[in-house]
Amino acid sequence: MHVIVSGIGSAGDVNPFIEIARELVSRGHSVDFITSPYFEDKLKLSNLNLLRFGTRQQFLQTAADPEMWHPRRGFAATWRALRESLGVHYSLIAEHYKPGETVLLNSTIAMGARLAQEKLRIPGATVHLAPSCIISAEEPAHFPGFVLPSWVPLALRRVFLNAVDRYALDGVCADDLNVERRELGLPPVSSVMMRWIHSPDLVIGAFPEWFAKPQKDWPPNSVLTGFPVHRTEGRETLSAELQAFLGAGSAPVVFTAGSAMGSAREHFRKAAKVVGLTGVRAIFVTVFSDQVRDVVPANSIHIQYAPFDQLLPRAAAIVHHGGIGTSAQALAAGTKQLVIPLAHDQFDNADRLRAINVADVSSVKESAESQAKKLTRLLNDQEVSVSATHYKQLVQDDPDPRVEISRLLEDLHARRSSQV
Repeated sequence: MHVIVSGIGSAGDVNPFIEIARELVSRGHSVDFITSPYFEDKLKLSNLNLLRFGTRQQFLQTAADPEMWHPRRGFAATWRALRESLGVHYSLIAEHYKPGETVLLNSTIAMGARLAQEKLRIPGATVHLAPSCIISAEEPAHFPGFVLPSWVPLALRRVFLNAVDRYALDGVCADDLNVERRELGLPPVSSVMMRWIHSPDLVIGAFPEWFAKPQKDWPPNSVLTGFPVHRTEGRETLSAELQAFLGAGSAPVVFTAGSAMGSAREHFRKAAKVVGLTGVRAIFVTVFSDQVRDVVPANSIHIQYAPFDQLLPRAAAIVHHGGIGTSAQALAAGTKQLVIPLAHDQFDNADRLRAINVADVSSVKESAESQAKKLTRLLNDQEVSVSATHYKQLVQDDPDPRVEISRLLEDLHARRSSQV
């Protein structure tokens, strides 16, 4: 079997697909991996073949766009970055797919891959890393700017979400997508984000049922696995500087705004105030060094990167944006979380983490004093400690998601082969 993986997004989006791809290779399958060259070194560490999608500079320019992380305008900014590359993405797959052998493994926003799947009739699966990617009236997600309370009648929830789908989502992306479809000889579509993005062959929710239960209005071909958490042991290590810092005192608090957040200077300024108010030791994690220039407190350090599967088990807590990659890594490490969501799926992830009592949630508008109080309560809360340990064990006990997803792809390939 030949698999073309389309991992589009930040490190938290790409890393789980690297884990799945590594498992596929270990099972004897050939894999091509479409993603930004920004992640080239990570793919080399895993001996994965990169099909270049855009340039490193384009990735950094996208990350530097503050609109990308605006709670209401974030989707439109994301679409602007995607629409220019739809044809490139489609052409990469058209050039490299092998009829009768290839299966596609697509991330949520890998729309060029969905076009190729449809036009070239390639079997494929859509993998959603976060529950909110599957829009549901049965259990509405917490989207930036609005929440549908559970007491709202189901019929009204459906009307509201259909309006959101038509105006806030299709209103941004459907016309552009349909221009591309027309050029490929495909008919126009609507309800892009609610329906079209889901593969008609297989939809995989790469999260466990204890995090989000399947809903009646999810695609009927949906399957849940656990979190395909990024594991780096044997390929990456903590730097000597970080090892020395970790060994020089109490467990620190990790502060990050996400690997692709290029406009977080104010976030880290406030974080520095929180560190001063709480007296914790801290690690500020961002690849954008200018964001923390003259900000890092004396009892803290700045690092551009560290493998979270090795760092977070040694942290007292993590203060982060609520991206699903970071959230899953913290769950797997049993690390307490203070979540400050910015956009996209982050608000819904934050609610789910708080609901299972492993996290507290703050707002970007809250003062440093308020966030410091929440962090102090979190660090001293023994019930949260028990919950974090419990869910760490659940992540460990779940069947290996990498294996489960690989088997699902193998079954899909076998079914398609038998129909030829």
